[in-house]
Amino acid sequence: MKFLQEGMEQAIVTNEFESRTRTFEDIVYTFRWEGTGSENACVSYTKGGDSHEICASE
Repeated sequence: MKFLQEGMEQAIVTNEFESRTRTFEDIVYTFRWEGTGSENACVSYTKGGDSHEICASE
């Protein structure tokens, strides 16, 4: 959730909607924008063999 929040805050400040990747405790988190006009911010990751995704919409 923190990575999702940070990515959204950065986009608001810089007006740049870029994807990013971060590794924490051997888990790779990918932040990206989905939809037309970058309307949904999402973070996806795999933990314990299961894939997860958390998204926030405008």
